[in-house]
Amino acid sequence: MCLVDKFINNKIIEDAIEEHTEKKYRQELGRYFEYFSKKYNTEDELEIIKNTKRDDIDEFRDYLLINKYYAVSTVNGVLITLRQFDRYLVDRHIIEESFMNNVKEVKLNIKNKNLKPKKKKEIITPEEMNKLIACSLTKVRFQKDFNYNSVRNCFCILLLMSTGMRNDELVNITLDRIESRNGILFINFSKEHTKKDIPKTVPIVGKTLEYYNKYMKTRNELKTIVDKDYLLLSSNGEKLNTRDINRMISKYAKITNINKAITPHSCKKFFSAICNICNISEIVCKCIAGWSLGGDMMSYYAKDNILQAADVLVEAVQKVLDFTLNEEYLKSVNF
Repeated sequence: MCLVDKFINNKIIEDAIEEHTEKKYRQELGRYFEYFSKKYNTEDELEIIKNTKRDDIDEFRDYLLINKYYAVSTVNGVLITLRQFDRYLVDRHIIEESFMNNVKEVKLNIKNKNLKPKKKKEIITPEEMNKLIACSLTKVRFQKDFNYNSVRNCFCILLLMSTGMRNDELVNITLDRIESRNGILFINFSKEHTKKDIPKTVPIVGKTLEYYNKYMKTRNELKTIVDKDYLLLSSNGEKLNTRDINRMISKYAKITNINKAITPHSCKKFFSAICNICNISEIVCKCIAGWSLGGDMMSYYAKDNILQAADVLVEAVQKVLDFTLNEEYLKSVNF
């Protein structure tokens, strides 16, 4: 179990934190590890923690505020979470000296209130999505555990882009939530499993199902499985986290020369755009993605029962896949 998991488990036991607070801790600590993994050129949690110094936190704070244009409240939220994490590490003698001593939160004033500029929203094109998928299946020299990682990563991208699923929803899928209905696989999300507290059911079909089956075959061949309840595992048998998916998407974007800030959230925007192009009804699109439906749509749902019709969901996801995937390109390309 990683240090972040241990810290959060401790907060659950001692402070009885709720699920939304746990998600907040993971997101804010994720920003810390993402920044310092690049600074120290390592992804080892313990090495990052032991290398972090007091002055580094000031630099990190300014980076979030000035370079990333995060709101003051967001930056202060990261610092508050880091202070609790730092105290946990010191109390357990994981680090000898606190790196959060005298770190001050940002004061809101006229100068930093309006730092964030309006950014142009960039959507991945179908051509770029095909590049990401093809890259996941193309072996890079000296790549470790390629056969396992490639089918898993391809499955992840296909699932994200064809369903609008969020990153944290993806990595927290457990095997007991996958069920077969009339020969079709579905992933069940109760309101506890989604950001908006909206239950949903997501079908696994077409090319996504093909790579799900390939992934499960290689998963079952792992020598060691640590987190056996979770669907997505590393080659060491440990549960993937959101940072793993972020790094994977960013790496493929860099290899394929996609000069955009590509993240798993980009797949969510892509799904919405393709649903619009394919004339998939708004209510079905929002049902699959788990977005807020609104009063009128809830009335429509109660009247026609459309959201409970599995074939409607399957047809919509298959339309997104059919529109996006270029099979000839995927078979021929190499990076």
